[in-house]
Amino acid sequence: HFNNLAKAGTWDDDGNSTPMVSGKKLGIVVLGAIGKTLAKRAGAFDMTIGYRNRKPAKDVPYQYFDSVAALADWCDYLVTCTPGGAETNHMVNADILKRIGPTGYYINVARGSVADAKAIAAALNAGTIAGAGLDVLETEPDVPEDIRTAPNLLLTPHAAGRSHELEGRRVDLIRTNIENVLT
Repeated sequence: HFNNLAKAGTWDDDGNSTPMVSGKKLGIVVLGAIGKTLAKRAGAFDMTIGYRNRKPAKDVPYQYFDSVAALADWCDYLVTCTPGGAETNHMVNADILKRIGPTGYYINVARGSVADAKAIAAALNAGTIAGAGLDVLETEPDVPEDIRTAPNLLLTPHAAGRSHELEGRRVDLIRTNIENVLT
């Protein structure tokens, strides 16, 4: 928002500010490797962390929730980092989005099937949630018009894990694995 104002030559505050994440509650669906890394980074912003797994994780200081619904009721930001598949298909639906609420945000870095794209579009356009960040979409690469035009959406093309540095690490890991197999 502020980027667009500045590029348009407007340096005055227009009354629309960006919400702070500091002091907010972050709900993570599946505290695996990605979820734990996210929690560590969010902790640097003084966020309170809650999570949903099949069972409580060992040796983590975060609050466990026994359902996605309970986690969505509690958090300001809900992030899905879960595998796809039948068990998680449309795990985030209209009910979960309603529970996040009009000041809450939904972020999906999992699989597109985890969240109901039609429910996300409806929630974004009706103000049921404040916004969403989607790196994956159930219909990708096709982006439905009602999602594409939602002003409160940040959409990336399944690229959250891409960077020049990471690509170099992947090549190194592949080379190391090949060398280990050959020796």
